[in-house]
Amino acid sequence: MSVTSLDAAARGATEEAGAPALSKSVKSRQGERLYVLDLLRFVAAIIVLVYHLMPVATQAYASYIFGVPAFHYSRYGWLGVDLFFLISGFVICMSSWGRGTGQFITSRITRLMPAYWVAVPIALMFRTLWPENPDDPAPPLSDALANLTMTQGLRGIADLDGVYWTLLVELKFYLIFAAVVWFGLSYRRVITFCLLWTALAIFAQHSQQQLLIALLEPKYTSHFVAGITLYLIYRFGPNLFLWGMLAVSWIFCVLSVKNIVGERVAAGENLTLKTGALVITVFYLIMIGVALGWFSWIRWRGLVLVGSLTYPVYLLHNTIGPVAIRRLNDSVPRWLLMIGVFTGIMLAGYLVHRFVERPGAKMLRRGLVRSFDQIRDGSRLSARPDPAGDVRSPATVPTEVTSVGTGRVEPMAADVSPIGTPAGTSASAPSALGGPAQSKSALDAPTVALPTLTSSKGTQ
Repeated sequence: MSVTSLDAAARGATEEAGAPALSKSVKSRQGERLYVLDLLRFVAAIIVLVYHLMPVATQAYASYIFGVPAFHYSRYGWLGVDLFFLISGFVICMSSWGRGTGQFITSRITRLMPAYWVAVPIALMFRTLWPENPDDPAPPLSDALANLTMTQGLRGIADLDGVYWTLLVELKFYLIFAAVVWFGLSYRRVITFCLLWTALAIFAQHSQQQLLIALLEPKYTSHFVAGITLYLIYRFGPNLFLWGMLAVSWIFCVLSVKNIVGERVAAGENLTLKTGALVITVFYLIMIGVALGWFSWIRWRGLVLVGSLTYPVYLLHNTIGPVAIRRLNDSVPRWLLMIGVFTGIMLAGYLVHRFVERPGAKMLRRGLVRSFDQIRDGSRLSARPDPAGDVRSPATVPTEVTSVGTGRVEPMAADVSPIGTPAGTSASAPSALGGPAQSKSALDAPTVALPTLTSSKGTQ
């Protein structure tokens, strides 16, 4: 039985009786691909790409290449990650609805790992051959191996690329969300999950419990909760309670941006909370439009490929781009260099998607589906046969019998051989049980003679 045959409804994944009824407009959108999300994911990746290629403070080696105005507006590009997290909450809830835990885990592993396992060796090669500072030592191989697990941050090991920390935040979100997937997604359960996660995140920040902070990521909880809430609006339609949840998440997002802006200003960056809050608000308004179907007219199928490039481009841009800029800025005109770097990153992303991500995801999916099938059907799995054969040791052959009449344990008759041939007789002799003489071929069979059961009242 395949994992995909799991009936999520049996575990409560269907809509509950208390869920709001779907309106006609909402029902008409069910099952449609949201092409606008592919576009928004790509836009978020480009925002982060521009931010990394025009760094601030002491790493301003690209500012004079792309010009001061572009450099000024790129300073808020780190907020592209916030848009990623908003989209992630929406998409994960949408793609997990009606699915079991095995399917959820399979989809997340096949989505994240193939491209990442290629990006890590590429980052190691670039940092070894072309370090930002010529005196920097090459990263140790042990760090690269730890990075392959995507959990290096939990071990205090440096990321080979500066964007990898966001992947650990995503992993934590998947781990937390898997709890509600286990019971089956429903309107009530998802709302309860969002309220509980928000409350725990507030408590973690207030109490400064490091374990809770490390697990719940309270700085970004509101982003994922907002995305999940937006999907509930998309699926069931808006109501006052969902708007209230979204408003609270927006407030927490603005407070999170305020803290980050304060940290960056203290580090010497020229940022303002007003601009950061404005950018976050624009992201929220765009995602509200997605949830309400404002962008359903966007149906260009080419956006599927554009969206597919987002992840490999995100993984590779901060590895390839800065090295190309540093090595070519003295010999290539600035705009030509910008176009060339952008094109090269897109091409590298496409190659990873086409020749690594797609085939790798298929192979991983097949293997994981078989693995989860075996976990589910473990009680029916047969052990591999013993290479030595299924021959019992003589020690396992019974040497005593219980008398039927008296219940006493008595020794087995001495004239009964444990291999079926009466002791002291030849193969052609009559059977010790009183039967006719047996042929040699019959005696050659590895059978066990049945002991004679006797009692004080005679043979039974």
